[in-house]
Amino acid sequence: MREWVLLGHVLFAIIWMGGSVYVEALTANAKRRSDPLALGVLFRDTSAMNQRLFSVTSSLTIASGFWLIFITSFRFEMLWIVVSVLLVGASVTTDLFYAAPRSREALDIIYDKGAADPDAAVLIEQVITAGRLRSAVLLIVLFLMIFKPAF
Repeated sequence: MREWVLLGHVLFAIIWMGGSVYVEALTANAKRRSDPLALGVLFRDTSAMNQRLFSVTSSLTIASGFWLIFITSFRFEMLWIVVSVLLVGASVTTDLFYAAPRSREALDIIYDKGAADPDAAVLIEQVITAGRLRSAVLLIVLFLMIFKPAF
């Protein structure tokens, strides 16, 4: 059972992290064009899929991670687990209470006024910044999960 849970945990984490990196690459490409319409259209077209992808894979990654703690010799007292849980918690909290509301607001503006609207562009930039932060945090968590430092 341990191997299957570990496989699921790693697979879900790969999809979560890979999706995050892919969105970063798409966003960087759209921003290089210096065309607010291109960035707005990309944001509009990927928002629903991103929301479902990240909410499902993050939930499954977290759930399988906790399950692993209960069925292996890993314990919540291990500092790398504590730091990882705190970082993932901060990332999810930032997504839920900062990025998601701004994303919904940007989408409302895009649907009302168009993808090139300056107000939407400001919100999109805030969501992009939160996404970059999430990607950086997930990279740190990935490092902790792989190397399990004792500090």
